[in-house]
Amino acid sequence: MLVNLQFKDIECFPKPLLFNPVKHHLGFIREWIGEEASKSHLSAQEFVYLIRIGNSQTDLYWGDLNISEIAGEITDCLKGRNIFRKETYMAWLRESIWNFNRIEISDGSTWVFRPGEVEGRYLHFHPGKYSLHSMRVRATNLKTAIAIKVACLHFAYPDIDLELVNWVRENWLFLPPVKTIGNGIERVFRLIDG
Repeated sequence: MLVNLQFKDIECFPKPLLFNPVKHHLGFIREWIGEEASKSHLSAQEFVYLIRIGNSQTDLYWGDLNISEIAGEITDCLKGRNIFRKETYMAWLRESIWNFNRIEISDGSTWVFRPGEVEGRYLHFHPGKYSLHSMRVRATNLKTAIAIKVACLHFAYPDIDLELVNWVRENWLFLPPVKTIGNGIERVFRLIDG
């Protein structure tokens, strides 16, 4: 599995699939955090990819299937329905007035499909809103929680506190400081912390 800093270079599985695991898969995030925290030096450059998570809301899958299992089930399902090729996939999306469609996989989770915006990766998918085994989180809380967990491990910091939260937001994420940690940041941090 190859993961580079830029979203367009994330290649968790072969084309034409497009999925951002740092934005949508808790198990992947936990593994990635351990790899980042073990680096000898950390700077804002290591966190550039988090900008692509955006600033609104995102859906985070926390179920037992890993990203390869999800991709395999999705591929098999779409091929079985004869909608894996670009032309048939795009026609399937156009069946909906919103230009997206959904399928359910073996664990009962629902996945949303949209047109991909990266060349050669037209099959863009992510967890469905309020799907089984997923939760809706604010993107800035997710970015902050990921970076805080990396900082805690890297600097052997005992736990989350306001000073650490604001240092990470200002120095690594270029986000404004917060007055309180609040339930959102801490809730996502505790989820990531496992």
